[in-house]
Amino acid sequence: MRKATRQSKKTGEADVSSSSVTSATDSKDYEKRIRELESENEAFQKEIKDLKNRLENASPSAANSAKKLREGYIQKLDVLEDQVTELKKKLDVQSQLSTRWKKGDGVSKQTDLEIMSLKAQKVQLQCKMKLESVQFRLYKGSLEKEVLQLKREKRRNEHEMNKLLTSNQRLKMVLQRKTEEASEVTKRIRNLLESRRTSAQRRAGAKHGNITSTQYVENEFEVTVRLHELCSQYEHLIEEKDKEIAKLQEEADALKQEKSGYPSQDTDDNILENNQDMNELKEQMVMLSGLFNQMRIQKFNHTPKDASKSSGRFRSNLSQLWE
Repeated sequence: MRKATRQSKKTGEADVSSSSVTSATDSKDYEKRIRELESENEAFQKEIKDLKNRLENASPSAANSAKKLREGYIQKLDVLEDQVTELKKKLDVQSQLSTRWKKGDGVSKQTDLEIMSLKAQKVQLQCKMKLESVQFRLYKGSLEKEVLQLKREKRRNEHEMNKLLTSNQRLKMVLQRKTEEASEVTKRIRNLLESRRTSAQRRAGAKHGNITSTQYVENEFEVTVRLHELCSQYEHLIEEKDKEIAKLQEEADALKQEKSGYPSQDTDDNILENNQDMNELKEQMVMLSGLFNQMRIQKFNHTPKDASKSSGRFRSNLSQLWE
């Protein structure tokens, strides 16, 4: 396309230059021809004057021949005058055409400049379009990579959430099982205390019964051993729950850190629920530890009646705690 425009431009310039050259040469030829015709006209007029003078001095026979010559010269003169007028008209037309060619040359140069500027703008726009297309492709590729990365992170977060939910569910089941075990232990404690109470009542009712001091010591020893076993079981239960709470807290913190860049309502609700569960578990652990400390203190410092009272308070506190 550029070669075609260049060739058309060259041909247009060549036509303009050739037309201007031909117009200049034609005008020079016309002026030269006009001068020649004017000189011939002057020569013919001189010849006519000479012939007139000869006619005046010549005979009548020669007058006829002179008249014919005169008519012939007059005709030639008329023809020459017509040619001169035609040449003058052509010269005027040629001058007008030359002026028009000059004006047209200026207009053609202006149009050529406009065409060149338009072509430059076209090339600039094409380069800009190519650059924008390349930038768009790069931007599109980066966006696709980001979308894939976000999808992978979303899947990983969903997997972590599922793991956390399953661990939470497992912890709830463990807590339920532990509560059932604790309720069974409390029932055993209650039965043991009731049996101890009945034995104490029997001892008090039968002043001179068959129960000896050795049996009383054995019963006391069995009760203390049983209480010690129950306390150790509860301490082991508390340690397990503390470990599970710490593990759940670590998982919740890790999930919070992962979800800090992409928060959502569901994850916030789950985290709040987990935090509430952990707070409740911590409160229960604190209350259990306090109760067991009280039992340790009261285990060796009270009589059987006081032990029965403290065991009753302990059972009521446990029932309130697990409710």
